[in-house]
Amino acid sequence: MSLPHLRSVLLLTLLLVVLVAPGQASYIAGKLDFSGDGVIVNNLGIDWLPQNLASATPPPSSTGDFRYQGPNHSGSFFSPSLVAGLLLGSIRDLPSGLGSGPLGANSLNNFLAFNTAYSPLLAGANFVLTNLQQGNIAPNNPIALTQSGSTVFAGISGNGYIFDNGNVSKFRVSFTTQFNDTTIAEVIAAGQTPAGIAASWSGSLTANTPEPASALLCGSTLLGLGWIIRRRRRA
Repeated sequence: MSLPHLRSVLLLTLLLVVLVAPGQASYIAGKLDFSGDGVIVNNLGIDWLPQNLASATPPPSSTGDFRYQGPNHSGSFFSPSLVAGLLLGSIRDLPSGLGSGPLGANSLNNFLAFNTAYSPLLAGANFVLTNLQQGNIAPNNPIALTQSGSTVFAGISGNGYIFDNGNVSKFRVSFTTQFNDTTIAEVIAAGQTPAGIAASWSGSLTANTPEPASALLCGSTLLGLGWIIRRRRRA
C-alpha cells in the first residue's frame, strides 16, 4: 500500500475511533442497591421469589421480583421518585447447570428487566449475564459461604454487558443473603435437597462504560503514526 493510501486509511480509522468513543448520554452507568422478598437455593438452582413453583421443580427461565433497597443509587439508576418499596422489575432464575465461569451460549439475556414506570432508559436495555464468579463450596459452583458466629452469609457475584440502542456498558452484580443459627455444613446439606433453603436477599450493581482509556490510547497512536508518515514524506 502506498503512503498516501495508508495515511488515508489511518485518518479514517481515527475518525471512526473518535465517533464511537464512549461519552454519549445513552450509555448506562451508575450504582444501584436492590433486594427481593426471598430466594430458594437448592440442588436444582437459584429461585428468586416470589414464584409459585412446586416442590422439587427445577427453576425454569422465569423470574422473581426485586425492589429498591437502600440509598446507593446514582447515574442512570437515580430517580427523584425512587422510594423504598417501589417495584423495579424482575430477575431471572439461575439453573444449577450454569455453574461458574463464562456462561457462553448459556448467557442470560434480560437477566434484569426494569419496569417502564421506573425508567424508560433502563426498560429498553438488555442486561446480559455472561459470567459467574467461582465460589468456595465446590468447583464450578458460584456460591460462596462464610461463617460469622452463628450466622452463615451466602454470596454470588457475576459480570455482564448492558446493550442499549447500540451502546454497550459493563456491569458487575453481587447478591448476598444470610442464614441464622446454623453452620456452613448445615447450609450445604440443606441446599443439596429439593426443598432447599430459603431467605431474603439483597443485591448491588455497578455499571460502567467500557474502557474509554483504550479508545483514547488507540486514537493517540493513530495520530502519532499519521505524524510519522507525514514527516517521512517531507524528508
